[in-house]
Order: sequence, then C-alpha cells, then structure tokens
Amino acid sequence: MPNYKYRATALSGKMVRGTMMASDPEALLNELKKKDLFLLDYSQTNRTSFGAKLKPKELTDFCRQLGSLLEAGVSVIQSFNIIANRSSCSKVAKKVFSEISTDLKHGKALSEAMADQGKIFPELLISMVRAGEASGKIGETFLNMGTHFQKQQRIRSQVKGALAYPCVLAILLVLVIIVMFTFIIPMFGDMFTDMELPLMTKIMMGMSNFLTHYWYVALGVAAGIVVLFIFLMRTPATRLKLDRLAVHLPKIGNLVRIVYTASFSRTLASLYTSGLSILNAIQISRDTVNNSYLRSQFDTCIKSIRVGNALSDAIKGMDGFDSKLGDTVKVGEETGKLDAMLISTADDYEYESSAAIKSMMSIIEPLMIVILGIVVATVMVSVLVPMYSMYGNIDENTGALQALLPQMLDHIRVFLRH
Repeated sequence: MPNYKYRATALSGKMVRGTMMASDPEALLNELKKKDLFLLDYSQTNRTSFGAKLKPKELTDFCRQLGSLLEAGVSVIQSFNIIANRSSCSKVAKKVFSEISTDLKHGKALSEAMADQGKIFPELLISMVRAGEASGKIGETFLNMGTHFQKQQRIRSQVKGALAYPCVLAILLVLVIIVMFTFIIPMFGDMFTDMELPLMTKIMMGMSNFLTHYWYVALGVAAGIVVLFIFLMRTPATRLKLDRLAVHLPKIGNLVRIVYTASFSRTLASLYTSGLSILNAIQISRDTVNNSYLRSQFDTCIKSIRVGNALSDAIKGMDGFDSKLGDTVKVGEETGKLDAMLISTADDYEYESSAAIKSMMSIIEPLMIVILGIVVATVMVSVLVPMYSMYGNIDENTGALQALLPQMLDHIRVFLRH
C-alpha cells in the first residue's frame, strides 16, 4: 500500500500532520475520520527513508537468499517473511520486505511492489524482475542478479582498495608537513637570527611562521578549497570536464576505461540474456555507468541503433570505453551469439580490470613514497644548509684565533718583563 503524508484538523481545531499507509485516498480519509481528524490535504510519498538504499552486500545477499528460496518452491510472500525475520537483516531492510509482503498479499506484482519502494532497489534489478516474471524464471533471475551484484561489488572493492593506500600516504604527507613546519623548523629560528639565509630556507621559515602564528587562516583557506571543490564537482559542466579528463589521463585513463567497460559489459550481458531488447538494455545500463561524460554519449548511441546501425558500430562511436569492446560485440553479431559474447567479454574485462588495478598500484605506491621523501628532504636541506654555513664560519674564526695566539703570548711576555 502507498504511504500518504497528510495534514488534518482535530475537533479542537488543532492542526495535525503525519503519515499513514492506506490502499487509496478514500481509505486514508476513512481512517482519519475514525480518529476524529478531518483531512485537509495529502500527498503520496515513498515509504522508505530519504535516499535510503540497500547496501551492496545486503543487495547481493537478498538476491541470493530470495532466489534460493524461490527455486526451492517457497512462495514469494513466505520467502520475504523468512528473509525479513533473519537476524542479519537491517531495520530498513526489514521494513521494506514487510511492506513488499503486504503489497503482494493485495495482489500487486513483485516488480511493481519493489518499484514502489523508491530508490531502495536499483532500476537494473527491477527491470530484471519484470523480465523474470514474463518468462516464469523469477528464481533464476534473482540468483543471476546475486552473482552480478557480487562481481560488481568486487570491482568496486578493488578500486577502493587501490585508492586506500595513496589516501593514507597523502594524509601522512600532510601530517609530516604540519609537524615539520609548526614544531621542527621553529626550533631553528633563534639559531638563524642575523644570518644571511638561502632563498629556500627563507621560504621555509616564512611558511613556518605563517602556519605557527596564523594557523586559523590556513585552516580557513583549506576548508574553502574543499567546499569549492565539492561545489565544482556538483556542477554538471565541471563534472563533465573532469570525467572526460579521467578517461584520457595517461596510465590512469586506461584503468578507468577498463573498469567502466567491465561494469557496462556485465550489466548489458545480464539484461540482454534475460530477454530485454538491446535498446532497453542499453538505456538501463547507462544509469550504471558512473561517468557523466560517457552517459552523455548514450543518447547518440541509442539513436544510431534506432536508425538501423549495428550495436558494434554505435559502441565504437563512443569515447570512453575500451576500443576492444566494439570489436568483440561485432564478432557476436556476425556469429549470432551476441549474448554469449557479451558474457565472455564481461568476464574478460573483469579480469583485465583486476590486472590493471594491480599494475597501477605498483606505480602509485613507490611514487607516493618518493613524493613523501622529496618533501622531507627539501625541508631538511633548507635547515641543514645554513647550519653547515654557520659551522664553517666557526671553523674559520677558530683557525684565525689559533694563528694570533702565539703573537698575543709574545706581547704578554714583553709586557711582564718591563
């Protein structure tokens, strides 16, 4: 049943606001009358919390558990009740599964009941469930989607794992800079007083003084940069340029293209093999590509297919996917085994993405360490150079004093004799 947000008045004239589940607006009106409330206005809302979504692992487990229960002959309603009562099920998931079970009891189709939950379930899964309902293979559909989401999550985990190490080193680099400029360099400030310092040392000392005495300004500037970056990332034009840059960067761009190609190939293969038309499959697959530059080209791709061009030619015209994708799709079209070729291509690209991530890590890790070493070495050299110069001056003065000492002793002897 849909959820309604309502505004009503009580007999006392007090305004009452709230939400209530009802089969239709008339049922909502009747329920409020039983509570001596008079309906003023209402609006239908999603029954889930704002922006709520199942976590990737929850989504994978849900598809596998439901698929296994349905394949074992358990009814859909009973399957949802079993999953909702499991201890590993979150509060949000329990609420969603309970609402779906209620909708199913009222005769609603499973795909429709899932769609009514807002953004809880991805459009890909809902489309696959519709196709499964039409073919009568709903259990098999959920099992396949469980495998799909697991592989998709594996790629995301690999990418996050690859980014974790550089992020940790970047944070460490910032901490090292803060410690050096606010604690270590100020210790040498008095020692360098009235000395002619090299330019690099003057810059380091100036930065140290600024961070020590005006740290709040530096903090404000850093916060402003972060806010500006977030704002620019939410601007469609800026995001489009950055996403375009991401797929064209040397080395990194190749990894990005392979990861996007692997995700798109897997989604397209799952949809097409389930019985969806190639146009519908591409339209749904577009939403799974997390790159605005690539998504902006899908409309042209779909138009190209509608006017009679082959899928392989339409994909080759897109900038951002790996160049081999169009060739492999062409082979599938010529052999009449496009579904099998898409599945094989998805597996190949998932393997290539794993290899590309490992290769990228072998470059990023030593590069970050070198950057950290350069920063530390620069600060140390800026401190050691004036210290070495100061010690050199002391040695020269000591040598001159040793040369004058015999003459001073001779003058003292002559003075004592007289």
